[in-house]
Amino acid sequence: MKPIESPTPSVETLRRIEAIAGLSEGHLILLGKQLQLRHAKPGEVLLELDSTESSSLYIVEGKVALRSHDGS
Repeated sequence: MKPIESPTPSVETLRRIEAIAGLSEGHLILLGKQLQLRHAKPGEVLLELDSTESSSLYIVEGKVALRSHDGS
């Protein structure tokens, strides 16, 4: 099942991402219009092993677990 997608992130949400937190409010607004928030339920897979996804994912709330090919 694909994570639930919602409207674009707010400036406050974007400021929680360290890599872009220092951008001006205007730049964050422009950037936010190009981004999407995705809400995943516990246990949902965000990316499959060997995925060729070219987008970046940032966890702004919650935790993520990584599982290797052998399941560890």
